Amino acid sequence: MTNNSSSQLLLPLPLDDQFSLDNFVAVDMSRRAALAALGSQPPVALLVGAAQSGLSHLLQAFAAEHKGAIYLPLRQFAEFPPSAVLAGLAESSWLMLDDIDAVWNRPDWSEALFALYNSCRDRGASWLSASHTPLAKQSPVLADLRSRLGSGLLFHWSSYSDVQLGELLIERAGRRGLTLTQELVTYLLSRLQRHPAALMAALERLDEHSLQTGRALTKPMARQALGL
Repeated sequence: MTNNSSSQLLLPLPLDDQFSLDNFVAVDMSRRAALAALGSQPPVALLVGAAQSGLSHLLQAFAAEHKGAIYLPLRQFAEFPPSAVLAGLAESSWLMLDDIDAVWNRPDWSEALFALYNSCRDRGASWLSASHTPLAKQSPVLADLRSRLGSGLLFHWSSYSDVQLGELLIERAGRRGLTLTQELVTYLLSRLQRHPAALMAALERLDEHSLQTGRALTKPMARQALGL
């Protein structure tokens, strides 16, 4: 996105309804701790994790749960002036800023985020942000913003292990009324990309194929349905 015309901004963006607290699977202690702590509306929290580690899922899920909450994936708006993107956000009681590391090293964005943070703090609003980059001394540019982001709750999420991805697959399949054997889970993980988005897309296709054919989920069925 390279056009800086603020007239093209349609905010806030609609949430992805596939992401909810009901289907967020907290597979480890850090994710369980974040889920529990954020439910009490903390004033400020920062989630740090690898790509496809569930950050966006949890931010959108909490945004969906709270009236007046705003979810904003900053990576999508990095080329717009911050004044056009952040205008009016200080009125939200819950502010979810995803991919904050996509902009925090730019002076104009860093200063604008610092001003927005102070406005939220003064009103007692909750600020929940997510980053795929650890909060280090060299980031963000504005030391005061770095201090603010690090002053609240801080959670570090690791990438999903194969065991955790298997748990995620089994749990999400169960919500669809499907049963995955451990043998089939191992087979899928050996053939598909090991990240949640790819696995959930495959599960969707398996579910559709099972409904259309009336076949149970087996390796031969998965091979046919997914073209493996």
